[in-house]
Amino acid sequence: MVASLVAVRLFDEWFSFLPAGSLEPLRIDLDLSYEQLSILLVLMTVGGLAGGVCAVAADRVSRRAQSALGALGYALSMACWGLGDRFWILAAGSFLLGVSSDALLSACEVALVDLAGDDDLVTVLAPGTIAAEVGDLLGPLLLALTAAIGWGYRAPFLVGAVVLLVYAVVLALQPLPPPTATEEPTTARADVWACLRDRQVWQLGLISLLSDTLDEPLLGFAIAYLEVDRGQPHGVAVLVGGSVVVGGIVGASAMAARVRRGRSGSGGRGGRNAGPSAGAALALAVSVLGIMAAPLIPLQALFGFTTGMASAIFWTRLQARILGLRPGQPGTTAAVVGYLAMPGALVPLVAAAAADHLGLGAALAVYVAVALLLTTVTALSGRVQPSADRTGPNRAPEVPEIGAPAARLR
Repeated sequence: MVASLVAVRLFDEWFSFLPAGSLEPLRIDLDLSYEQLSILLVLMTVGGLAGGVCAVAADRVSRRAQSALGALGYALSMACWGLGDRFWILAAGSFLLGVSSDALLSACEVALVDLAGDDDLVTVLAPGTIAAEVGDLLGPLLLALTAAIGWGYRAPFLVGAVVLLVYAVVLALQPLPPPTATEEPTTARADVWACLRDRQVWQLGLISLLSDTLDEPLLGFAIAYLEVDRGQPHGVAVLVGGSVVVGGIVGASAMAARVRRGRSGSGGRGGRNAGPSAGAALALAVSVLGIMAAPLIPLQALFGFTTGMASAIFWTRLQARILGLRPGQPGTTAAVVGYLAMPGALVPLVAAAAADHLGLGAALAVYVAVALLLTTVTALSGRVQPSADRTGPNRAPEVPEIGAPAARLR
């Protein structure tokens, strides 16, 4: 059962990469502009608006039913990308991908938090981070493989539809834990308002807004930049993108090992509340700049590797902070943080406009600027006192400042 929950990040990262990794062949095939491609990427985030409601529901409804339906919807979205020959079909698939992904992830991860009990969340989430990085690697490899054997860019989407359909069946058969009963039952609306009164939730929302943009859209523009501006074959450019994932696997694995050593040596629970570090955000900015400037493919791959490490470290510690901030409300907290981060969905539009008017290098420069801003915001987060309303059964323990060293590797 735990294996099926941990695997959710593997499947999500594997198949959510496919749209971003197929931007250039898709643009050529359907004669689309970069702005139209960015709309498809943004629609995935718009779908997350409905998916956020599913995250709130994950604290209260059957996780088995929600996760199975989420996987089924995900499979349908892959079919839209694999078979659609019109822009509106791809748009529908993008929106459905956003909804289904959030429904699937929230149900599985809230169930995983319940199974974790009092264990450190960083320790519990680290295997899922490794699985996510493996999924990130499988995405570029699948695209490169199908391109090499002449299957075209649509075949990976059909593979995803089949795999996710099987995963939906597996989840439907798992005895996932039901919602946790509380001594003082509350309504979903009350839980949401309680989160909105928590200053640390707003702090994490701003950090998530910036960090969420440094994901698939960034990789998509980087791959397109290497193809168009640097003249590299599509398969080679995708493999350079895959080096980002290899770095993520190494970073997540090292983090998991270090957290376990610290836990066995001290017995503390610092991992549960460890927040992201400004150092990881700065390394991310420098690495993206390196991918743009490196004159040789091996150097591009090296900077891609460090990009992946920095991203893995930053993300897992951020995820642990979000899910562990308000015990009993992990899904609701994650949903509220996700909604606060929604304006970040506009960044691909800015990057696309820069690409159409100034070139793909300008689009990547937008993401470098975002990473530098993320570094500044994380460093200035400082020590925030718990909000006055965080009392009672859902009261969370005091946590160190987000910029603190804590368990450095996520």
